[in-house]
Amino acid sequence: MGGMKSLDNKRLKELEAENRMSLAQIFKFHFNLFLLPTYV
Repeated sequence: MGGMKSLDNKRLKELEAENRMSLAQIFKFHFNLFLLPTYV
């Protein structure tokens, strides 16, 4: 039972890391879109 719990926690941490990465990429993408007109 304890083994399953630790496995779930590990998976949760992995998912959190993935979400944080994609959020950062999305933010960067929108930020670039927002800044683009100021350069042109």
